[in-house]
Amino acid sequence: MNIPTDKWTIQAAAGICVIGNGPGEMPKFERDRPFIRFNLSDNTPLSLMEIRVSNQRVTRRSNESAVFQVLSRGMRDAERDQFQHLLSQQASKLGAELGCLPSTGLATVNACMEQGLSLQVFRMPLRPTLFRAPELAPRQPLAAAFHNWLGEQRLAWQLIAAQGERLKWLDMTAKSHAVTSETERHLDPYPCIFDWMQDAALRGPNSVDRANLVELATSSRFDWEGHANHERLRQLEPFFHLDRTRQETPNWWLYSNSLSITIDTLLTRLTQVQHFLYLEQAAG
Repeated sequence: MNIPTDKWTIQAAAGICVIGNGPGEMPKFERDRPFIRFNLSDNTPLSLMEIRVSNQRVTRRSNESAVFQVLSRGMRDAERDQFQHLLSQQASKLGAELGCLPSTGLATVNACMEQGLSLQVFRMPLRPTLFRAPELAPRQPLAAAFHNWLGEQRLAWQLIAAQGERLKWLDMTAKSHAVTSETERHLDPYPCIFDWMQDAALRGPNSVDRANLVELATSSRFDWEGHANHERLRQLEPFFHLDRTRQETPNWWLYSNSLSITIDTLLTRLTQVQHFLYLEQAAG
């Protein structure tokens, strides 16, 4: 396929690369095929074969406008507008499932699957850090805290299982450690973390024992995996993201600089467990 001189259609592409803003090197791919990138600054040149999807925060548009904006130099105008409309539909559908707006990346992958496209996804582990720098103001939220990353990974795993070879997502499917049923169970951490967060949401930051949460974060991997199931993970999802529609949040720990390492460690544990459960499910 040669570089086109006229408008092209995304439906004619044999495969599309979706490139997130996560860690890793820029992947090598055929430059004469469409590729998708996210939330880049206005001064970043738009390539001929690029489809650029941006959210309202990046485009600085009002809440009344479309949830996502699609830019493309080569995509047919009608198809670009249709894709942007499909992204808005996915935002509504996924938002109902997640309890908050989906990330640009997850909404885009779902929209592409809806169109019957084949994708290779790079640099998109759906797991940005929730660590807060010490100098961050107490009421300044992290942008990443407004997304339900544990829920996004859950939906991504379901999509991977349903789409088979049409969706190759190495950041999600690469094994982080061997799948094993061997456990050394000492403590069931799930009731402990659920009770701590439920109680802390009611009592506030000045009346809870933070040491208990720090201790939970150091629980053995065998404890987390040995007592895990999908329902338990899903019950914990609301505790790890903020609600854009509320000025006050019960999840005050997502604003705590001193607890942010612990919160980030706990979310890492939970995403690793979710990874373990889906790999175990695929193997069995």
